[in-house]
Amino acid sequence: MSAIYGVKAGLLLTAARSALAAAADELVGAGAEIILLGCTELPLAMDGMRLPIPVVDPSDVVARHVIGLVGARLAGAHVS
Repeated sequence: MSAIYGVKAGLLLTAARSALAAAADELVGAGAEIILLGCTELPLAMDGMRLPIPVVDPSDVVARHVIGLVGARLAGAHVS
């Protein structure tokens, strides 16, 4: 949690990245098959970090879904 609070406060991103990398390594070692970045600050701190398992940013998933919905409507729109 201290890593998340550090990112929120804009403090010591390097320290937060190290703590998150250690947590991710622990999860991988415990058999995790995917990591869900369920806090909006986590993608900021983990940006560019390479892990041996997929990492999912829920904000990205939601944004892609919304763009798909809006894009589908715009593609079918008729302009008078």
